[in-house]
Amino acid sequence: MVIRFTSLMIEVKFMKGNINMTIQELINKLNTYCKDNDIYSMDDCDEEICDELKSLNFKYVASVDRDEHRWYILSENVYEVSIGNKTYYIGTWEVETLKSECMSVSDCGCRLNFFEMEQYTTVSYRRKK
Repeated sequence: MVIRFTSLMIEVKFMKGNINMTIQELINKLNTYCKDNDIYSMDDCDEEICDELKSLNFKYVASVDRDEHRWYILSENVYEVSIGNKTYYIGTWEVETLKSECMSVSDCGCRLNFFEMEQYTTVSYRRKK
């Protein structure tokens, strides 16, 4: 099975359960695509790219951090992607909210830049009821 990311120039080959592309290669290709095409939001991605990401089970998981500015709010979003039999997590800062009707997402100057993330478990306590 061969999946081609035409706009990203990525070729992923599945051979007997092994894969030739690493998560870092995927992140590098996504970052190159976002930089070359001025992508500021996942909504700005080509339909073709979105379809290709869906084929890797690319899906939103959570927002883990927020950075509030005067005219907009940024959110660190986590996405899950499956390459071969492994699940990876990648993150990016995205504009969550615009506080002015006169602004667009590109006015915030926060182009998508993907990076690898990891899932971890924390322990917390509360009063027993």
